[in-house]
Amino acid sequence: MEEMNLTALMQGIVLRCNKSLAKTGSFIQLSLPSHSAKFSWHDRSLEKLLKSLVCRASLAVDRGAPIRIAVRQKAKMRGLEKFFQIYPSHWIQLKITQKGPLGLETGAREALEDSGFRCDEWIGAKESWPQLGFFSYGTKRLLKLACCLQRHRITQTCELLIPVITPAAPATALQRPVQSKVVRFPRPNLPINSKNPGRSRRMYQRTAETN
Repeated sequence: MEEMNLTALMQGIVLRCNKSLAKTGSFIQLSLPSHSAKFSWHDRSLEKLLKSLVCRASLAVDRGAPIRIAVRQKAKMRGLEKFFQIYPSHWIQLKITQKGPLGLETGAREALEDSGFRCDEWIGAKESWPQLGFFSYGTKRLLKLACCLQRHRITQTCELLIPVITPAAPATALQRPVQSKVVRFPRPNLPINSKNPGRSRRMYQRTAETN
């Protein structure tokens, strides 16, 4: 497992790209969570993906136009969790917005595939928006992420949704969570000479785990 500091990683990527963009007049505006985003990732594939994606975005922007990158943490993505059948500790949302010629769609897919992510499904026809792709990674293809592309006139948006699974409970994060229900049953009648006969009418709870 690789320990990732997403805050420091994105700051370094943006710093290098802004040096390259200085001659064109363009620049990257980066928005990060208020607290440092740190988590474990199984290898360096995610770091490679983020570097490639930001680099390709900087090549497809109009001269002098800014690139806006926002990184956020989301506790739940119920729609994706139900679709993927995975339940991570939280999600990382990375959103890139820029103005420029059409090309971010191709660049995003190439960045994902070059980083080892395989496209399982792509929804949306060419030149129609939005477009949504589902990608998997690893030999068992358990890790999933989603890529959403949108275009309005000359503004292009690429959004990545990345599940973060804590090493403390990797097995339970990749399966449907255990649900529990309460089963009620009466306690057997107490003897007549009990000091508290009313207890025989009380109901007790027992939790039974079901899948």
